[in-house]
Parts: sequence; C-alpha cells; structure tokens
Amino acid sequence: MLGTLLTSVGLILSSQVQSVWQLFISFSLITGFGVSMVFSNTVAFIGITCDENISIANGVVSAGTAVGLIAFPFLINVLRSMYGWRGSLLLLGACVLHATVISVVIFKDPKTTERKTIYLEDEKFIEVRADDDEKKEIIEEEKGTKELLKEYLKLPLTYPLFGFMLIIANLFYVSFIGTAYHLVSHAVDIGISEHNAALLMTIFGIGNLVSRLFNGVPIKFNLITSSKLFSLTLLTASVCTFLIPFCTRYASLAGNILIIGWSVGGSLPLIYLISREIVGVRNFHKAMGVLLFSTAPSGVVGGFFTGWIYDVSGSYDTAFFAMGSLFFVAFLFQVLPRIYLK
Repeated sequence: MLGTLLTSVGLILSSQVQSVWQLFISFSLITGFGVSMVFSNTVAFIGITCDENISIANGVVSAGTAVGLIAFPFLINVLRSMYGWRGSLLLLGACVLHATVISVVIFKDPKTTERKTIYLEDEKFIEVRADDDEKKEIIEEEKGTKELLKEYLKLPLTYPLFGFMLIIANLFYVSFIGTAYHLVSHAVDIGISEHNAALLMTIFGIGNLVSRLFNGVPIKFNLITSSKLFSLTLLTASVCTFLIPFCTRYASLAGNILIIGWSVGGSLPLIYLISREIVGVRNFHKAMGVLLFSTAPSGVVGGFFTGWIYDVSGSYDTAFFAMGSLFFVAFLFQVLPRIYLK
C-alpha cells in the first residue's frame, strides 16, 4: 500500500519539477523506491502464501511488469501528445493511485482481525486467525536487528546454491538491463526509424509477458524442472543477444527480440521460484531481501556498462557481444554447481 502511494506521489511531483535535480528526487528516488516496495513485497507475499500452485502464481504475478512494458509506452505517447509531458506524468500518477485504493479495499481491518503465521516445516504451514473472542497465544521469538542481519548474511553460506543464485541474478540483471536500455538506440543506429525502433520494446514486452504467464505451467505438470527451464532461458538469452548484431533487417531483429523477451521474462520469476526451493518457505522473505538488495546496483550498472563499451568501441555490436557473454557465464554458474553437487 505504501509503495503504490509513493509511486503515485513521485509521478505527480515529477509533473511539477522545474530542474533536473528536482526530477532526480521526485522520480528517481520517490517513484523508484515506491516501485521497488510494490514488486518485492508482492513476490514475497506470493512465495509465502502459495504452495501447491506456486510456479503458476509466481509467473502470473511477475507478468504484471510485462503488462506495463506493453501498455505504458502506448499510454505515455498518447498522453504526451495530448497533454504534454507534465500532464502525462500527472495522469500516470493518478492511474497508479488506483492501486493504492484497491490495496486499501482488499486488506482486512487489523483492529478486528489479527493474522499470524505458524510454520510447521519448509513448504508447509498453517495460518492461525486470532480474533478478539478467541484468545490464542502464539509465541514468537523476538530477535534484534543484529541477529536478523546475521541471518540474512548467513543465507549464502547456509545454502551454497543460493550463493550461486546471487551471482547468477547479478549477471542476469547487468546483461538484461544493458541489452534492453540500448536496444532502441542500436536499431536507430542501423537505419531503422525511431517509431519502429521504439516498437521493439513492445515486442520485447509481448515475449516477456507470455513467458511470465506460462513458464510455470510445464513445471506444474512435471514436464521440466524449474532448474532445467532456468538453464534453458539463460542459454537462449545468451545466444539471441549474440545474434543481435547479425540481425540487419527489421523482421529478423524483431523476431530475435521476441525470443529474448521470452527468455528474460521466464528467467526473472524462476530466480525467485528456485530461490524459494533452495532456502524454503521460512527463509524466502529473507532470500528476497538479499536478492533484491544485491541486484539493485547491477540494474544501475548494466546501462552504464553497455554505454561505456559503446563509447570505447564506437559500436553497439561489441556491447551486445559482452552482454551475451555475461548471460552465458550466468548459465555456467547455474549448471556447473549442480553437476558438481550431484
């Protein structure tokens, strides 16, 4: 609820800025902080509350981001043409505010009903509802900040595969962001019109959405394990990123971007699903915190890193080769430790 409110407020404030530093505060800090709160808590909530259909639920929730990739570029262009960039940001903030209203409506009133969770074992738990009329004592161990911080930091050591997942996730974010941020510029650089180049992001979003919605289905019906599917998506992302410089025609580039969208869209929810399988339900919220905290800098570095390679080499081709290599290294970190442990 707080995250959606901060996102809305940040967008509305951004519509009134008069300088770049004000935009940095309103959009980069307030809006960015709000978006991070919404996404992380949503995924963590699903990981804790769902068990039997976790692979499908995780994909459906993650698909919300892909929907935004498709819908918002069109919405922003329409609003900007009608009301200018200030008016478009103001109206976008109003749209996001609906999420806050919905959150207020769907959550229970804490004054009348208190909900607490007792974990029985990993992947299985019961929920106890303590009403005023029914006094049920639930003993929970209180831990200080230092003890909790130690538990967070111990996760990669307690679960070695989760330690490798942290490496994979950071490599993935650098590669994904580095590729996506400079895709449109690369398309314009090879002679594609700005309109068609921008449309590539929508094509990417379509592949992303389809993959997030349906990547959990084969896992649910035991057609493939989550680890094997994750390895496949990383390898596909690596190969297709390598192929971007060779796609000189729009049709081939669009088809390749569609596949990259599918592979990246499938990889993201699988990072959370596999982490849950590694650390268990009890520690999943901690794993989410560690994952998102560690990958936040990678998301920032990816765009700068690709831009730096372009500045040094004078070609986006070199940058895409580098991003494809990082995807492949992530694939190796996913596959080799599991082969060794077997």
